[in-house]
Amino acid sequence: MHHLWLRESPMLVNEQHTIDLAKEGDHDAFARLMSTYQDRLFTSLANSIGCETEAEDVVQETFVNAYLKLSGFRGTSSFYTWIYRIARNVAATRQQRLKSTRSLDVALRTMGQEPVDCTPQAVNALENAEQANDLATALQRISDDYRTVLVLREIDGFDYATIASLLGIRVGTVRSRLHRARLELGRAWRQLKGNE
Repeated sequence: MHHLWLRESPMLVNEQHTIDLAKEGDHDAFARLMSTYQDRLFTSLANSIGCETEAEDVVQETFVNAYLKLSGFRGTSSFYTWIYRIARNVAATRQQRLKSTRSLDVALRTMGQEPVDCTPQAVNALENAEQANDLATALQRISDDYRTVLVLREIDGFDYATIASLLGIRVGTVRSRLHRARLELGRAWRQLKGNE
Protein backbone atom coordinates (compact mmCIF):
# COMPACT_ATOMS: atom_id res chain seq x y z
CA MET A 1 0.00 0.00 0.00
CA HIS A 2 1.44 3.35 -1.01
CA HIS A 3 0.90 6.34 1.22
CA LEU A 4 -0.50 9.59 -0.13
CA TRP A 5 2.70 11.50 0.57
CA LEU A 6 4.54 9.05 -1.69
CA ARG A 7 2.39 10.00 -4.68
CA GLU A 8 3.22 13.68 -4.33
CA SER A 9 6.81 13.59 -5.51
CA PRO A 10 8.93 11.23 -7.61
CA MET A 11 11.81 11.98 -5.23
CA LEU A 12 9.79 10.56 -2.33
CA VAL A 13 8.93 7.46 -4.35
CA ASN A 14 12.64 6.98 -5.04
CA GLU A 15 13.32 7.54 -1.35
CA GLN A 16 10.80 4.84 -0.46
CA HIS A 17 12.53 2.48 -2.89
CA THR A 18 15.87 3.28 -1.24
CA ILE A 19 14.34 2.67 2.19
CA ASP A 20 12.92 -0.67 1.00
CA LEU A 21 16.36 -1.69 -0.29
CA ALA A 22 17.96 -0.66 3.01
CA LYS A 23 15.36 -2.69 4.92
CA GLU A 24 16.39 -5.69 2.82
CA GLY A 25 19.99 -5.24 3.97
CA ASP A 26 21.41 -3.12 1.15
CA HIS A 27 24.15 -1.17 2.95
CA ASP A 28 24.69 1.15 -0.02
CA ALA A 29 21.02 2.13 0.07
CA PHE A 30 21.30 3.03 3.75
CA ALA A 31 24.49 4.98 3.00
CA ARG A 32 22.52 6.98 0.39
CA LEU A 33 19.87 7.79 3.00
CA MET A 34 22.59 8.91 5.41
CA SER A 35 24.20 11.04 2.74
CA THR A 36 20.87 12.65 1.92
CA TYR A 37 20.02 13.66 5.50
CA GLN A 38 23.18 13.89 7.59
CA ASP A 39 24.01 17.54 6.80
CA ARG A 40 20.44 18.71 7.39
CA LEU A 41 20.21 16.74 10.62
CA PHE A 42 23.60 18.02 11.78
CA THR A 43 22.67 21.65 11.11
CA SER A 44 19.40 21.30 12.97
CA LEU A 45 21.04 19.60 15.94
CA ALA A 46 23.99 22.01 16.07
CA ASN A 47 21.57 24.92 16.21
CA SER A 48 19.41 23.22 18.81
CA ILE A 49 22.14 21.73 21.01
CA GLY A 50 24.63 24.56 20.59
CA CYS A 51 27.70 22.33 20.34
CA GLU A 52 28.95 21.08 17.00
CA THR A 53 30.98 18.24 18.50
CA GLU A 54 27.99 16.96 20.44
CA ALA A 55 25.78 17.36 17.35
CA GLU A 56 28.23 15.21 15.34
CA ASP A 57 28.11 12.51 18.01
CA VAL A 58 24.31 12.63 18.12
CA VAL A 59 24.07 12.35 14.33
CA GLN A 60 26.40 9.34 14.32
CA GLU A 61 24.49 7.61 17.11
CA THR A 62 21.20 8.48 15.42
CA PHE A 63 22.17 6.74 12.20
CA VAL A 64 23.34 3.66 14.11
CA ASN A 65 19.98 3.55 15.90
CA ALA A 66 18.10 4.20 12.66
CA TYR A 67 19.90 1.32 10.97
CA LEU A 68 19.03 -0.99 13.84
CA LYS A 69 15.39 0.17 13.91
CA LEU A 70 14.88 0.51 10.15
CA SER A 71 12.48 -2.43 10.00
CA GLY A 72 10.20 -0.41 12.28
CA PHE A 73 9.91 2.50 9.84
CA ARG A 74 6.30 2.37 8.62
CA GLY A 75 6.33 5.32 6.25
CA THR A 76 3.53 7.19 8.00
CA SER A 77 5.85 10.21 8.15
CA SER A 78 8.79 11.30 6.04
CA PHE A 79 12.08 9.53 6.63
CA TYR A 80 13.58 12.80 7.86
CA THR A 81 10.80 13.26 10.43
CA TRP A 82 11.36 9.70 11.65
CA ILE A 83 15.11 10.10 11.89
CA TYR A 84 14.74 13.51 13.55
CA ARG A 85 12.62 11.92 16.30
CA ILE A 86 15.36 9.37 16.86
CA ALA A 87 17.93 12.18 17.02
CA ARG A 88 15.89 14.10 19.61
CA ASN A 89 15.68 10.96 21.75
CA VAL A 90 19.41 10.31 21.39
CA ALA A 91 20.21 13.92 22.31
CA ALA A 92 17.95 13.79 25.37
CA THR A 93 19.49 10.50 26.51
CA ARG A 94 23.02 11.80 26.03
CA GLN A 95 22.19 15.01 27.88
CA GLN A 96 20.83 13.07 30.85
CA ARG A 97 23.84 10.77 30.83
CA LEU A 98 26.52 13.41 30.45
CA LYS A 99 24.98 16.33 32.37
CA SER A 100 27.81 18.46 31.10
CA THR A 101 27.98 22.15 30.45
CA ARG A 102 26.97 23.14 26.96
CA SER A 103 29.60 24.47 24.67
CA LEU A 104 29.08 27.50 22.53
CA ASP A 105 30.96 26.03 19.57
CA VAL A 106 28.33 27.35 17.18
CA ALA A 107 28.85 30.88 18.47
CA LEU A 108 32.62 30.69 18.79
CA ARG A 109 33.38 29.32 15.34
CA THR A 110 33.15 32.79 13.81
CA MET A 111 35.38 34.55 16.35
CA GLY A 112 39.05 35.40 16.10
CA GLN A 113 39.25 36.32 12.42
CA GLU A 114 40.26 39.80 11.35
CA PRO A 115 39.41 40.79 7.80
CA VAL A 116 42.40 40.82 5.50
CA ASP A 117 41.21 43.96 3.79
CA CYS A 118 38.92 46.85 4.65
CA THR A 119 36.69 46.67 1.60
CA PRO A 120 32.96 47.12 2.21
CA GLN A 121 32.49 43.39 1.51
CA ALA A 122 35.03 42.42 4.18
CA VAL A 123 33.53 44.81 6.71
CA ASN A 124 30.02 43.48 5.95
CA ALA A 125 31.25 39.90 6.33
CA LEU A 126 32.74 40.73 9.73
CA GLU A 127 29.56 42.49 10.85
CA ASN A 128 27.48 39.50 9.69
CA ALA A 129 29.80 37.11 11.55
CA GLU A 130 29.50 39.22 14.71
CA GLN A 131 25.71 39.27 14.37
CA ALA A 132 25.67 35.48 13.88
CA ASN A 133 27.86 35.11 16.95
CA ASP A 134 25.56 37.34 19.01
CA LEU A 135 22.47 35.49 17.77
CA ALA A 136 23.98 32.09 18.62
CA THR A 137 24.88 33.38 22.08
CA ALA A 138 21.37 34.76 22.62
CA LEU A 139 19.86 31.46 21.43
CA GLN A 140 21.89 29.59 24.04
CA ARG A 141 20.40 31.82 26.76
CA ILE A 142 16.80 30.73 26.17
CA SER A 143 15.30 27.52 27.53
CA ASP A 144 15.78 24.25 25.63
CA ASP A 145 12.05 23.82 24.87
CA TYR A 146 11.78 27.30 23.42
CA ARG A 147 15.07 27.08 21.51
CA THR A 148 14.07 23.74 19.95
CA VAL A 149 10.73 25.06 18.70
CA LEU A 150 12.35 28.25 17.41
CA VAL A 151 15.09 26.36 15.53
CA LEU A 152 12.60 23.91 14.02
CA ARG A 153 10.39 26.76 12.79
CA GLU A 154 12.78 29.54 11.84
CA ILE A 155 15.90 27.63 10.77
CA ASP A 156 14.57 24.27 9.61
CA GLY A 157 11.34 25.75 8.23
CA PHE A 158 8.95 23.15 9.61
CA ASP A 159 5.25 23.96 9.85
CA TYR A 160 3.43 23.87 13.19
CA ALA A 161 1.90 20.43 12.63
CA THR A 162 5.26 18.85 11.81
CA ILE A 163 6.89 20.44 14.84
CA ALA A 164 4.05 19.16 17.02
CA SER A 165 4.52 15.68 15.59
CA LEU A 166 8.29 15.75 16.04
CA LEU A 167 8.09 16.86 19.65
CA GLY A 168 4.96 14.95 20.63
CA ILE A 169 3.05 18.08 21.65
CA ARG A 170 -0.09 19.85 20.45
CA VAL A 171 -0.08 22.49 17.73
CA GLY A 172 -1.35 25.06 20.25
CA THR A 173 1.61 24.28 22.48
CA VAL A 174 3.94 24.82 19.51
CA ARG A 175 2.38 28.24 18.87
CA SER A 176 2.63 29.17 22.53
CA ARG A 177 6.25 28.04 22.86
CA LEU A 178 7.19 29.80 19.65
CA HIS A 179 5.66 33.05 20.91
CA ARG A 180 7.47 32.74 24.24
CA ALA A 181 10.70 31.75 22.47
CA ARG A 182 10.61 34.91 20.39
CA LEU A 183 10.01 36.99 23.51
CA GLU A 184 12.87 35.27 25.38
CA LEU A 185 15.19 35.60 22.40
CA GLY A 186 14.40 39.32 22.11
CA ARG A 187 15.08 39.76 25.82
CA ALA A 188 18.36 37.81 25.57
CA TRP A 189 19.38 39.86 22.53
CA ARG A 190 18.70 43.16 24.29
CA GLN A 191 20.63 42.00 27.37
CA LEU A 192 23.53 40.95 25.18
CA LYS A 193 23.55 44.34 23.51
CA GLY A 194 23.21 46.15 26.85
CA ASN A 195 19.78 47.62 26.10
CA GLU A 196 17.93 46.10 29.06
